Amino acid sequence: MNMATARATVNVGRTLLPYKDFMFRPTPTISSSSLLPSLLSVLTRGDRYLCFVCCDSSLSRAVRVRGYHTTQQLWKHNHQQRPVLAHEWIVDGKVISTPSSLSSRDGHNHKEREVIVFLHGLLGNAKNLRTPAKIFTRRLPQYDALLLDVRGHGGSSSSHSTTNNFFTRPHNMQSCVQDVIDTLQHLGLHGDDNSPSVICGHSLGGRIALQYTHSLLHPAESNTALIQPPKQTWILDSVPGVADPSVSKVLYAISSLSTKMTTSSSTSSSSASSSIETIPNKIKSQITTKLADEYGLDIHVATWIVSSLRGIDEHSQRPIWAFDIDIAMELVQNFADQDFVGMIREVVESAPSSNDNYEVTDLEKRSNNNISKVVQLVMAGKNESWTETILSELETIQPLQPSRSSRPLSSSFKMHKLDKAGHWVHVDDLDGLMKLMVDELGD
Repeated sequence: MNMATARATVNVGRTLLPYKDFMFRPTPTISSSSLLPSLLSVLTRGDRYLCFVCCDSSLSRAVRVRGYHTTQQLWKHNHQQRPVLAHEWIVDGKVISTPSSLSSRDGHNHKEREVIVFLHGLLGNAKNLRTPAKIFTRRLPQYDALLLDVRGHGGSSSSHSTTNNFFTRPHNMQSCVQDVIDTLQHLGLHGDDNSPSVICGHSLGGRIALQYTHSLLHPAESNTALIQPPKQTWILDSVPGVADPSVSKVLYAISSLSTKMTTSSSTSSSSASSSIETIPNKIKSQITTKLADEYGLDIHVATWIVSSLRGIDEHSQRPIWAFDIDIAMELVQNFADQDFVGMIREVVESAPSSNDNYEVTDLEKRSNNNISKVVQLVMAGKNESWTETILSELETIQPLQPSRSSRPLSSSFKMHKLDKAGHWVHVDDLDGLMKLMVDELGD
């Protein structure tokens, strides 16, 4: 074979055809390491069915790609530099937090269980969802809960040395989705039997959860190697469209607070700390008061924000937060670019795409039938951002099932309202939320 004109071939049905867009550059020798990046550039394009035939011995095994399938060898090559989100497991209502969460979970017969992934909201962290995850796994012990810190938050922020600045731009919803996918791959949560069956996100986390499911059903949008779409996607009080003005107000207050503290703070270097527990109450109270009085934040919101204070830098006297405010701001700016309602519509209305150019195997048919595509939207009754315009648009999504109907259809969209809950539905009406989830997900 003339290496200068070497072509990849595409297996379409049973016919090998040249893939015209895929050409290797002329080189004296072509090794597997030089071929891999080129192969990956095609693999991640989401072609429906590709089969590469290579002469190199290390790549001689054909690579089969269908939607969200690819080989582990190529996935590792493409992902070896990507960071993994900080995470913890909750099994049978108990937190498992060790250097190797997966190995700890091994002792609980996890292969016989399903996995539900929880994603927290803006400026929060995985601990915010510990309580609902504990209750959920106690009531439905067939589930293990995986709690993730999204990029720029908690253990996945620059204030934790283990992930310092590894999350690169762009900071948007699709990058957050890829972070989740990379982490699931790292933990071995892929394939027909091990992929998470449920994903649940609050606020920002709900947006990520929806885009995650949408990406898995439209694999050209991200490298979704080996991950199966979840059976159900739970969105907790994530309002479509741009962020509420109150969110920008909070972000501005936090961003500008640090600059003011460098000139007006009366703290000394002796107050420097790395954990909230050892920060003097006087300093926590001072920052809470500033946020409430000088920036007009609700006292409860200000108190919650200060709970994410990790310490005070002994040199600059600036607060050290358990989140990266710059990343948070960029994520909020991306809200307007997310077609929230459109993605729900595509997830529940569109059947798995077909391609007349290849033969669908019995295994593939079974996989398609298992994609249930149920989206559950939980709205806070006290959140005034749920306008009639937004609700009317959501109600046009079909098939729409009434709240508290018997069992969800194989593909459906359900809207629920927790009347006595504010935005933090998992705090304001924990019992109501847990009843909803257990009723919908229990056998």
